[in-house]
Formats: sequence, C-alpha cells, structure tokens
Amino acid sequence: MSPKVDSVFKMKIVLCFALILLFNVRTTAQEAKPKPTPEEAQKMRNDIETYYANTTFKIKNYEGVYVAEKKFTALDPVEEMEAIKVFFENRKLTKGEITEKLKKGGPETEEITLPKIDENNVIMVRNGFYQTADLTEKPTYPGGMPEFYKFCGHFYKVPSTPTGIVIKGTIRVTFIVQKDGSLTDMQIVKDLGYGTGEEALRVLRLSQKWIPGKLNGQVVAAKFHLPISIQEPD
Repeated sequence: MSPKVDSVFKMKIVLCFALILLFNVRTTAQEAKPKPTPEEAQKMRNDIETYYANTTFKIKNYEGVYVAEKKFTALDPVEEMEAIKVFFENRKLTKGEITEKLKKGGPETEEITLPKIDENNVIMVRNGFYQTADLTEKPTYPGGMPEFYKFCGHFYKVPSTPTGIVIKGTIRVTFIVQKDGSLTDMQIVKDLGYGTGEEALRVLRLSQKWIPGKLNGQVVAAKFHLPISIQEPD
C-alpha cells in the first residue's frame, strides 16, 4: 500500500475500530467475537457523546502544547478518535465495565493529545466521494446555509410524542452531495427518537439540488455532515 494514504480515511477506520471495542468482551483466543451491527455501533457512539456531554476537552498537539478546548460534539475526526481511546482507557473493557462507566458520566475536563500527521499524506477520494473538510470549496445550499435552515423550518414537522414529553436537541445526518448537486446516501447519525431522524431525511428528499463542493477548482462529490436543531416550543 502506498505510504501516501488519505489521513481522513485512516482516522475513520481507527474511529470505527474504537467504536467496535464496546461490544468486544474478554474471551479466550478460541471464542469468536460477534461483529456489532451498524445500529449497535451508532448507539455506542451516541452513548459516548452523552457520557461526555458536560466534559471540556483540553487538546494538546503532539509536542504537548495546548492548542484548543472543545466539547465532544465540536471535535474533529482526529480529536474524536483520541477521545474515544481515552474512554476505553486504551484497552478492551468488558460490557459490564462500560455500562458502569457510562452511568457515572464523564469528568469535567479531559486531556487528549493529537498524533503527529505525516506531511506527505495526500487527500484521496474513497468510495467515489471526498470528505467535506478536505475541500477548498464546501458544498452548500443555494443561497447559503441560512436559506437551507429556513427551508427546514418550513417543511420539518416535529413528530407527536406522548403527553409530557418535549423533543429538544440536535439531530445529525449525513449525505453525499454529488457533482450535479443531488443528495444521495442519506443516513441518520443521531436522532432524538419518535421518528425525528426519519423526518429529517424526508425533508432532505424535498430539497432542491445543492451547489457541489470543489477541490482546487474541480467539482467533486463530497460527504456532508448536517446538524438540525429542534428547539423547545414557546
């Protein structure tokens, strides 16, 4: 394999590997370890986000210099990967250990140290699309993202809930903005239950074509991560 491997792709691979550790219980070498389903892996990602909801991450670069402070939801893929490694204490935890840890909630502050990135790494397309963060011009809705959120506000219908339950929070979805601006491969990353994620996908399907992203002036397909906030009604 060429040493010039897409750094973002490597981050995603390692991040997925870290997530899968949640479902690996200590077994003998002869025992098979079941592979988690996408739903199980996503639930674990949501559980870790909830665990770190009130944690401030103090981020150091590979030289040990503090460079930023962020909440978990603001971490980029590299930072999130390091946060998950800290959660697992750089070892395999049993399901029981994980359950007990999740019950306690995260610390007020947590330190993570970023790895040194090889400057020779180059951006490469994977599975037919790029990551939006790697582009020189990011994809956007015609008129800009404020116009898209106006569109969402008009068409999004908050699902009904049992009496006394109010939906409030942030839904997260991903999709590919193709070269022609069409949206494909829509997926729910996080929802608030009661069909909130499915409703977000319904609204996305109503969207007009987006303005595609560019890499060094060339139009490319890119994966877009979109948060949609639902506010408590007045």
